[in-house]
Amino acid sequence: MDPGPDSTTRQGRWWKIIHLILTFGMEPPGPRAEADPLRRGRRRVSTLLVGIPLSAVLFYVDVHLPISLAGGSPYVVLVLLGLLSQSRGAVVALAGLASLLTILGHLFTPPVVPAHFGLINRLLALITIWLIAVLSLVHLNAQLRARDHLEWMANYDGLTGIHNRRFVMDQMERLVKMAQRYGQPFAVLMLDVDHFKRVNDRRGHVVGDEVLRMVCAVSRRCIRDVDILGRYGGEEFLVLLPNTDREEARMVAERIRHAVRAARAPVPGDPLRVTVSLGVSVYGAETTHAQALVAAADAALYRAKRGGRNRVCVASTADRALKSQAAVG
Repeated sequence: MDPGPDSTTRQGRWWKIIHLILTFGMEPPGPRAEADPLRRGRRRVSTLLVGIPLSAVLFYVDVHLPISLAGGSPYVVLVLLGLLSQSRGAVVALAGLASLLTILGHLFTPPVVPAHFGLINRLLALITIWLIAVLSLVHLNAQLRARDHLEWMANYDGLTGIHNRRFVMDQMERLVKMAQRYGQPFAVLMLDVDHFKRVNDRRGHVVGDEVLRMVCAVSRRCIRDVDILGRYGGEEFLVLLPNTDREEARMVAERIRHAVRAARAPVPGDPLRVTVSLGVSVYGAETTHAQALVAAADAALYRAKRGGRNRVCVASTADRALKSQAAVG
């Protein structure tokens, strides 16, 4: 009989409650938590708050209860606590603490069995502790790689290796808020590869992909580290330029245009050169909203295309009307 979605939801809720109890309210890890030093610090403090009293309890059990045949083995729980906290540093630290307590437990435990039996058990406990610690680190490293891969796929374009549309639009919204709060200007460039369909039709899509990668590589070299380059769709790209006014943005666009025109795509056969057209819009001059900024840059790009391509146009109030008339026509 199918338990239904409600049953699955209840089970997930109970597992979440158990996890919170065992980890003393620590937040489950993730890209956001890993990137926030405050969250990482809180998780480490929470692990410490649980680990210290747990260590005291385990040491008391190890010394006062007659379990010398399994001496040191209860301290494995500390390593598992580190694994549960999803922190590689906590795993290593707690494994070291467990080893220290295992040795101290051997010194303070009354000898109720032959001494060499107790010593062998402690050595086996130390081996078990570090074996579990190593396996925990391997598991956490695999989790970290998988999380990084998923985060990369969510924020980057698989073909060109630059940021994707969703990431660029999110960053633009952030820049809009910064501009509204602190009055910092920023500009948006929309870049389009001229006659890209012709390249695909004549040379094939593999060559077209190389052209896109070449345009991205050249554009990266023309902008600052704080600037953001992303693929908007197809052969169109967006460049966000923080703290940049209209004239500075136009100069950056011209620099990209000249650099692309001078570059050659690394393709077999005859050397392939392409050109790009760019539209420029600036926060506050054309609009104060992210989508409207993109629309203004797109309208300026449309004017550059109509003007013969391989040129830069800065957005103006007439661009939107010109493109609207062409769309209606």
